[in-house]
Amino acid sequence: MKIAKYYLTAIFAYATWGFFSLVLKPLSRYSSVDILFYRIFSCAILMLFITALFKRAELVKTFSDIKALPAKQRRNMLLLNVGGSVFLNINWFSFIYVLNHVSIKATSLAYLVCPIITTLLAYWFLHEKLSKVQWTAVGLSIFGCLMLSYANIMDMVYALLLGLPMRVIW
Repeated sequence: MKIAKYYLTAIFAYATWGFFSLVLKPLSRYSSVDILFYRIFSCAILMLFITALFKRAELVKTFSDIKALPAKQRRNMLLLNVGGSVFLNINWFSFIYVLNHVSIKATSLAYLVCPIITTLLAYWFLHEKLSKVQWTAVGLSIFGCLMLSYANIMDMVYALLLGLPMRVIW
């Protein structure tokens, strides 16, 4: 029973991402920037609410830990957080833009391509070892993505443009 919760969590995560485009497509008449700002502010308010209700002690401890850091480390931490936020927002904006103005298929393909890109970059740059079964899974994933984009290769180009820069940055 313990392992079942991990499978359910994985299925729920992919289902959430898979159905997310159904929510965004009806919003295509709105500007991508408007959708992005709404997403940012609604998420920020929701996270502040959850933190205030359930994680107040951890929040106080985090602030005290930040105050205890030397000025240079505090500045570096702030720059890393702001930089990460900027890159995440670029990723969100490009996702919303491609979804609303290019193709739902290209956007979905981007999220299928991202784990493949991450795996290949980890193999090349971090020297991760992959078993034969894992290489087979990567090969099948690449083949599946190529089959999905066979009729319109531009969908694969957009998917790579969405997925590759964010994987290299992270």
